[in-house]
Amino acid sequence: MKKEILNFIKDNKIACIACVDEKNQPYCFHCFYVFDEKNNLLFFKSSLNTYHAKALSKNPGISGSILPHKINLIALKGIQFTGSILTEAFPEDINPEHYYHKSLPLALGKPGHVYCIKLDMVKMSDNTNIFGKKLIWHRSELVQE
Repeated sequence: MKKEILNFIKDNKIACIACVDEKNQPYCFHCFYVFDEKNNLLFFKSSLNTYHAKALSKNPGISGSILPHKINLIALKGIQFTGSILTEAFPEDINPEHYYHKSLPLALGKPGHVYCIKLDMVKMSDNTNIFGKKLIWHRSELVQE
């Protein structure tokens, strides 16, 4: 993944994630996330009884966005991504609960389940130097030569 994209994801902490419910209707929610840059994974925590948790259990495909904590309308930056929820076969024996709580230990005080998103595509818009600049990353095994 390009350094500018990695740095942006690491510098921010809140994502908006969109999923599709059982009626094929879109639904989005916001969450704190932790990023594993080695494996290009995002982790977030949520209660199992939420609307989005029920939707994700039936359809693991997601899309999402990340904006900076402070918005500069003239020099806007942001990330759009697609991926899917992993429920098993985590890379290198990563335990999502441990990985998430190691970075956000206060989250241990709130019950919930830690989800893992395998990022498939990330597009970063960066208007800080050049208006309309886009950086795009695709998971290597999905890129067609």
